[in-house]
Amino acid sequence: MKKAIEYMKHKTDSGVVDPEWVDSGGFFPNATNKTFVGIVKSLNDRDYFIPDSIVYLDNKFAVQNRQLLIDHPDGKASNDYLTELSNTITTWWNENIL
Repeated sequence: MKKAIEYMKHKTDSGVVDPEWVDSGGFFPNATNKTFVGIVKSLNDRDYFIPDSIVYLDNKFAVQNRQLLIDHPDGKASNDYLTELSNTITTWWNENIL
């Protein structure tokens, strides 16, 4: 099973990269706090440590709300934007997490 997370990139000798424990990342960047949405394996499907400081995004609504607050910090968004955001997140969730 896969889990969605919010994480920050790591600095290495090769540059700034996704942490090694992120299976797929760089989705939905937040320029304000420099975080991204990524995908990791659930605890039952891995045998390595993932830092406790990451934030798990337990469902597609958590991802959607994160993006809404990035794009519209005041919480005011048009119905067209909300529909497009919902469709985008649902498609991403279905293709990457389910």
